[in-house]
Amino acid sequence: MIERMTSRRFALYLAFVLLFAVQSVAYGQGSNSIADVLATDSRLSQMNAIVQSAELTAMFKAGGPYTLFVPSNQAFAAAGGANPNAARQSVLYHTVPGDFTVDALKVKTGMATALGQNMKFDDWSGLMINETARVLSADIQTSNGTIHIVNHVLSWENAPTEVGDGDTETAEPENTLLGNNGGNPSLTSATENPAFVSGGLMPYWSGIQADSSSCKGVTWTLLGQSGDVTNVGSDRQTNPYRGDTDCGERLPLLCIKRDYTQPPSSSYYQGWAYGAVKVTAAVQGYQLKGMGSADLLCSQAYGEGWEVAEYHDGNLGLAIGALSGHDIWAFGNLPTGQRFWVTISDQAANPWNSVNPRGTPPNMGGTPIEHVGDAPAFIGDGPLRMSAQQGLAIGRATCKGMTWVVHRQFNGLVQVGADQSTNPFVGDRECSQSHRLLCIKVDGYSPPYGSNGVNFSIGWSGGVVRGTPAISGNDINTREKANAFCQQNFGSAYRMADFHTGSMGTFNTDGWEFWAYGSLEPNARYWVAINDQSANLWNK
Repeated sequence: MIERMTSRRFALYLAFVLLFAVQSVAYGQGSNSIADVLATDSRLSQMNAIVQSAELTAMFKAGGPYTLFVPSNQAFAAAGGANPNAARQSVLYHTVPGDFTVDALKVKTGMATALGQNMKFDDWSGLMINETARVLSADIQTSNGTIHIVNHVLSWENAPTEVGDGDTETAEPENTLLGNNGGNPSLTSATENPAFVSGGLMPYWSGIQADSSSCKGVTWTLLGQSGDVTNVGSDRQTNPYRGDTDCGERLPLLCIKRDYTQPPSSSYYQGWAYGAVKVTAAVQGYQLKGMGSADLLCSQAYGEGWEVAEYHDGNLGLAIGALSGHDIWAFGNLPTGQRFWVTISDQAANPWNSVNPRGTPPNMGGTPIEHVGDAPAFIGDGPLRMSAQQGLAIGRATCKGMTWVVHRQFNGLVQVGADQSTNPFVGDRECSQSHRLLCIKVDGYSPPYGSNGVNFSIGWSGGVVRGTPAISGNDINTREKANAFCQQNFGSAYRMADFHTGSMGTFNTDGWEFWAYGSLEPNARYWVAINDQSANLWNK
């Protein structure tokens, strides 16, 4: 006997049908990208924060197709969070090029991931990955691939070297950006390039103490080339701290466009730029008046999406713990015997900011602060740092920026850095707030002799810091605007200070604070940039 459906039951049934239809439109028909689903599905909020931290949102917004294995929030909590210095590697290891349902993966022994390492599949009453992770929720369809939610965080460092009989499938990369710039078919060694200068990379202190009284720009040259794949980067002449070539020289400008194409083999994953490179006709360095003008030359030469290459564009590669730069691999075919203008976002080595005559170290006095934690603006009981798990768990639902405070200050020297409220992973102060902007002019000063029991070589910046008047974070929502505000207040050689400014001292640190000449207001917080996390005022 069929029971008549009541109006209440019919309403519930109709609501269920409508909900299913909405989900089918959103996922089944792929109207939302992988990035959209990560941003809106509460089960995936931890992965979304890590993707943002790795600066891969654009990849999952417009690239693909991809199959993404997303650990649940509970899986991340059980793993103790994510390593912020390996966020890119982790996300790319959880990504397989191509669009695959669980049923399609069950018949495979494994595949190569977007990181280049293997991923192993087994059908043990459901899909298992690397014998550790089980699929909890399968086949969430998007406009550029499929998401599978898993119950375990996969380790790229423990990836299987062989899958089944040793055969691993991989999607064949297709790149439509290639073009020949008069390049040679192959270059097996950088020494075959007449423009290459041997001797290793320029040491930091050699570079920072080079003459900076005239306009210079930083240059790269060809390091290797095979078929349609090219390696371009630094040699001994390259000075990413002061620039190495007079702005009056005419050189081609290196341009890049990322379409997130995978490399043709795992050999290229270290420093892979996920796109293609080309060079423009030769231009004087004086024509490069800012990152925007350099981008314009590239887009005028090759079309929308092409922009000037930046020193750290290989930061999606396999072995980049923190951004180190120096070279990239990409699709392309470039000429030998030439140097190319490139740009660098975190050093004064570009034609528009390299002029920086060095004077004598200033003695700027300032309110003495003897111990870390004594400054009125300092929050916390000591120099404890926020963990990646704590920082990422806070999330970034609104625009935020990262701030620092004074640690210690005496004899015209100041140490500035993080306190316990500083969040270098997603930011710690709303963009609508107003704080001072921390500006630095790196003159290449050697660290002074120790005093007050301090070894200034540890985290020494080699420069002078100053703080601007308080400014709303919304008014410096690009690095260019922040640098311009520093220059407006203190001169053309100043730029916004970065989290890692002290990491190049004579004894390196991992960021978090640095020493410099200067005097700062101890009852203030200071906006600071970070080049390898999404904690800046301009990160969306």
